[in-house]
Amino acid sequence: MSNPVPQQTPTRGRSKIYTRSLLEAKSIELEHLLAEEGSQDGLAPRLLYGQEDPQNPILIHRPTTPVPLAGCLDVRRVRQELEDCQDIWAQSDEKAKVVQMLRDQFGPAKASQIDKIVCLALGHIRDLTKFDSPRMQHIFANEVRGTLQSLQEEPSSKISMYAQDPDYDSNVDKIVLGEAFKVPFNILDDPKGLLKVDGHTLVICIHQNQPLLEVIADIVEDGPAAIIADRGNIESDRHVNAAIGHPLLTMLQGYSKTRFSDALGKTWEDYGEDKTGRFCWLPKLELHVRADLQEAQGTREGDAQSAGSDVRAAS
Repeated sequence: MSNPVPQQTPTRGRSKIYTRSLLEAKSIELEHLLAEEGSQDGLAPRLLYGQEDPQNPILIHRPTTPVPLAGCLDVRRVRQELEDCQDIWAQSDEKAKVVQMLRDQFGPAKASQIDKIVCLALGHIRDLTKFDSPRMQHIFANEVRGTLQSLQEEPSSKISMYAQDPDYDSNVDKIVLGEAFKVPFNILDDPKGLLKVDGHTLVICIHQNQPLLEVIADIVEDGPAAIIADRGNIESDRHVNAAIGHPLLTMLQGYSKTRFSDALGKTWEDYGEDKTGRFCWLPKLELHVRADLQEAQGTREGDAQSAGSDVRAAS
């Protein structure tokens, strides 16, 4: 029987500013040390990456709290797999068609009404089987953000990214998703992601098995600005729900609908040989845009003040 690894008391970490080139050198140096020294006791320091500033330095927090070596090496592996998927997406016909569809359906006025994207149940990105759906779905969500951002009439206002999934791991998913994209994913615990949704939110919800959209229909008056979801989340038991006035179906009556399969020129059956799961989920998606979105241009501040008044009145 092997001896248990002794518990170590966490201590306060250190912070330092690095340029990107020096950061990469430090990362390589750390990974080399992990491979040679960290494996001796299965413990190693953990790196948490911060954001770049306009001059391109990066603030690095290097806590001395030990974490399992395997977790540190997972970050490197998952980061590389995500980068591989980003390259595949960037060169795909699917990307070009999705971007064109979004530009056609939004335009500057509607895109300017969106200030955040909330992703619900996209899954973790640590899959060892090379099944790429969760990774591609996060890349897709980032593409949606970038496209809408480019359309906005005031590009200085950034669209924030939030994600909620119980399978996220703080030692891997949170680190990689926080550093892989220009605008990082802010990982939220349940139900904080749902509570972020308001009238200026685009919600992305793909192949989840919980009634998350139904919850949103109950708690967000008039509904979010837009929803991207697979048809299975909306069409299941439609004939039953319609008879009892289901709140989600009632809400969606005020939305326009566009199917991704029409933009792609493909159905999910056309991806039958896609064993990696890279794109087979895309044709199942629908884009729902609130019909009054363009008319609501310039009302963000009024909505925020009204929401604040409602909260104060309820408290």
